[in-house]
Amino acid sequence: MKLQIKKIIAREFLILTIVIVIGLIAFLGTFPYNYYNHSQIEKLSLIIISKTNHADSLSKSFDLKDEKQRWFFKMFIGNISDTSQYPYNTKEKLWKLTDYLARVDSIKIKFGKIWSKELIDIFKSMGFFSPEVFHKFIESNRINSLDLDNKKQAKKIIKEISLLKDRKSKYENNILSYYQQIYFGIWMLILSSILFFILRYLLYAIKWSIKILNN
Repeated sequence: MKLQIKKIIAREFLILTIVIVIGLIAFLGTFPYNYYNHSQIEKLSLIIISKTNHADSLSKSFDLKDEKQRWFFKMFIGNISDTSQYPYNTKEKLWKLTDYLARVDSIKIKFGKIWSKELIDIFKSMGFFSPEVFHKFIESNRINSLDLDNKKQAKKIIKEISLLKDRKSKYENNILSYYQQIYFGIWMLILSSILFFILRYLLYAIKWSIKILNN
């Protein structure tokens, strides 16, 4: 075999080896790529958990009091026969009235002398057997400025959590399945084959054509 032919074979084999190595590197490169995405997901998950716990802690007092107020309204209004004509037909209106009565310390007077027996029976059916119990319930479930500030801060944190979840979702979508990893490696193998073989010979042909035209 002539030396020139041996050189051609050696050169083509070397190029083929490079093409295969490029495809293999592309395939193996998907593993650190996936690892990076997984690490970012884990990092964001920990931040989301931490912020969620913080938001829950901040809004806990507000939410518990609000839930109690809703329960109070639901139980009370359920005993009113005609709510269409009742002036305190929303949670806010009813609680505003009862809160005012507690603030001016008139629950005991109302309970003992002014409220009707039917109204007192409604309160007793809800577990308020004395004006002291009813007054304590109102005082315990009054939403104060601190509760409002904490709830407002919790809402801001929840918005931050939403953005973090969007980022996390993007990283999750970026993770390549094993099939996609193989596909990417093969695609790079084909691309490098086109670059090193087909385009190379096309350049050779162009170079040869220019050489012929110049002679």
